[in-house]
Amino acid sequence: MASIQEAGIDRWFIGGGAEHTPESARRLVHTATRGNEGVGGVSDLKVMPLAIPGQGVRVITGSALIRSRFIGGETQTYQANIFREVEVPIAQNTTNQDRYDLVILRVEDPHAAGSAYPKPALELLADEQYIYVRVISGVSATTTRIQQVVGHENDTAITLGRIKIPAMKGTIDNITGTITDLRKVAQPMSERVVRAINLTEAGTGYKQITNTGAYPTGGQTWPAEAESAGILDIDIPEWATYMAYTITWSQLFVGPKDGAGNVFGGMWLQVGATIDPDVWRGQLSNWDIAEKAGGHTMTMRVADTAYIKPELRGKTKRFFPRVNLQGGSAVNAPSVNWASSFDLDVTFKQTAA
Repeated sequence: MASIQEAGIDRWFIGGGAEHTPESARRLVHTATRGNEGVGGVSDLKVMPLAIPGQGVRVITGSALIRSRFIGGETQTYQANIFREVEVPIAQNTTNQDRYDLVILRVEDPHAAGSAYPKPALELLADEQYIYVRVISGVSATTTRIQQVVGHENDTAITLGRIKIPAMKGTIDNITGTITDLRKVAQPMSERVVRAINLTEAGTGYKQITNTGAYPTGGQTWPAEAESAGILDIDIPEWATYMAYTITWSQLFVGPKDGAGNVFGGMWLQVGATIDPDVWRGQLSNWDIAEKAGGHTMTMRVADTAYIKPELRGKTKRFFPRVNLQGGSAVNAPSVNWASSFDLDVTFKQTAA
């Protein structure tokens, strides 16, 4: 019978004392995770300033998947856990220009094929760390991956963050922009929710935009059917950190009732009732109807990608399509009617935060 090397076939897991190699385990991880790499969860391995700002940063606890880039190891993935916060020194910038450093998590496996890392002494083999947080100094201000850096193209590593060290300084603090988060979640979750209201079926009559209350607390829910319990009540996943949403109002009727007259207003998404302490409102977009004689139809749409604050995660919230009237010939504002329809499309995303 042929050996593993002779047959060119590896396996996991066979009993009876069959030998299983480190490569076998790493191939299992690679297959199970579809070759993805990155941090395990949205808060894992985040680069933060020291508790007392100084010449260094800290990497908080968490796990990671790191795809092998060693020769012959392309279908293997390493798994790493940092279970105690790591402090990493950052060299002072002694030049008169800003400097950028990358913080990475790198596998330094001396046993991998083609590895240039030295093997530890025999007595240290079992307890050697092999995976380290490293700092690569003097990279471009636009670098987002260690593999973009000359000389590191084949590093078996993931990038955690980029640090900006101002000219003639060394202290890393909480100032926005000093630390750029470059983590990627290895296997991010995603969930899409689509809700639609056919206003023909709902028997809707002409309902115009009339509320002149200012964004963000004013306006009206439009169409009014969106107020009904259950129709736009959505479960926000506990793991969701961002959402991409689109609201579309279709086949809206536009008069005009007094000949021709420009009219304009706003539209936005509101999550939660106005009286809720954790109510959230998306950015304001605008609708605008130019002067045009005779009745016609139009479509309105608002879309955005937004951060989901922690207070909303894991809760069921009503998603309100909100509009207002800001100016112009009010009698010419658009109306929903029996021919109109409405849909809300939300994709929840798990992104490092």
